[in-house]
Amino acid sequence: MQRGTAAQRGYDARWQRFRMWYLHEYPLCVECEKQDRVTGASEVHHIKALADGGEQYEEANLMGLCKPCHSSITARENR
Repeated sequence: MQRGTAAQRGYDARWQRFRMWYLHEYPLCVECEKQDRVTGASEVHHIKALADGGEQYEEANLMGLCKPCHSSITARENR
């Protein structure tokens, strides 16, 4: 099954603006913080995936992550 483009999946210009705002408001990786590391967040992760009914712009459904943490969480979720 092929995924649609980022824009088709809801990651359009509005999302890009929201993403930049979110990272400005929440600049640190939450997973690294749990391990007493200070790492800048560069990715915004949906805790409950959009495909599973998660809300795209709901702050409670989001967390800022660094690239390695985001990749690790995404890989675990897609097993």
